[in-house]
Amino acid sequence: MGLDEVKEEIISSAKRESEQILRDAQKQADEIKSHALKEVEEYKAKAKRNNEKMLETLEKKEIANAKFDARKKLLDVKKSIISKAIEEAKEKLDKMGESEREKYVLSLLNKAKKEIEAGTVYANKKDRKAIEKAGLKFEEADIFGGIIAETKDGKISVNYSYDEMLIDIVDNSIREIENALL
Repeated sequence: MGLDEVKEEIISSAKRESEQILRDAQKQADEIKSHALKEVEEYKAKAKRNNEKMLETLEKKEIANAKFDARKKLLDVKKSIISKAIEEAKEKLDKMGESEREKYVLSLLNKAKKEIEAGTVYANKKDRKAIEKAGLKFEEADIFGGIIAETKDGKISVNYSYDEMLIDIVDNSIREIENALL
């Protein structure tokens, strides 16, 4: 084997070795590129899932807020209707004639007498005549109408004022009123 042949063999071997190194490097580069592309796709998918979750959470929050606002508005409307009904009832009570008013006061006095032995009755000045007619002590009170009856010793009282009775009616009937308004 001559020097040219050895030289040729070395060059050929170096060429094969460099080609192998290039193939290995290319293979390694392709694997790195494939791995990087895979990671990018996984990141995109994860980001998409996160965005979808965030949008879903935001959508649920907006729906909950809208439902809350709707319930609040409905409650405000209900309160307004109840307040209007109470005011209308007060107007009707205020416009009652004297004989009808006296009849109601006497009816309330009878109801109070079933619960306590009334001595003093607090009422609006419009009702003085009816109370004194029943033989009870009258005291003027700053109430719209109705009575507050008290025992002679002042320890027990029953409140049948129109305001209190309207509040009781609303409190006891609130579910019925709400259902009627739906």
